Amino acid sequence: SPALQGSEADLEAAESEKKMAFANLFPKVNLEMDLGNNANVSGTRSYTKSASAMIQLQYNLFRGGNDWARHRETANRVYQSQEELEQARRQLVKEVSSAWHDVMNSAQQVPLMEHNLAVQERVATAYQEEQALGTRSHLDALNALNDVFAAQRTLVNEQFKQIFSTCELFSKMGVLTEILPRFPSGSPTMETRKAMDVAAMVFDVHESFAATAIIPSDAPTTQAEDALLDYVSL
Repeated sequence: SPALQGSEADLEAAESEKKMAFANLFPKVNLEMDLGNNANVSGTRSYTKSASAMIQLQYNLFRGGNDWARHRETANRVYQSQEELEQARRQLVKEVSSAWHDVMNSAQQVPLMEHNLAVQERVATAYQEEQALGTRSHLDALNALNDVFAAQRTLVNEQFKQIFSTCELFSKMGVLTEILPRFPSGSPTMETRKAMDVAAMVFDVHESFAATAIIPSDAPTTQAEDALLDYVSL
């Protein structure tokens, strides 16, 4: 997941520094070779040839413990980077799990609120008809219309919450910019409210992972959540 790439890069850098520090503990061996072929040097008639080869060994027997201190420092930095990576991974899994539950909760709440709005509208219509017949007071009709307005407001709030939580989930997983162009309106509406819809979008974007995460369309919500958490932990 892109959210982990920064921590993974820090770990790779720390491991490289550790290898460099460890290399300083070993001797350095240099092979030096020289070949000379000179004629009439300095304007005198002469001809000389020379050849030499030398192996040079350099080894720091004692530098005040600087090399070993540097090696221990880089080793500790590797352990620290590993711990930070694990913390970032656990935090990401926690955030994705929370966003997933928000998405699924909204997916369950929106249909109920739509049904409630339809009921309130029918009640308001019936009250208006009864008011016209004189069997229902004007105040009752106004109260029914106020209930319709409250139901509409609650539904719209939940719909926007659903869109926000879906975008937040995709953002935490690092696929928001890849998935948004798939929506004609530019934002997800979750018209088909199955638990696997969100997971299928992610798996379609990353086909290489989808090949290893084939899940039936009627899979339970927990199985879809587990698949997404495994995905972000890669």
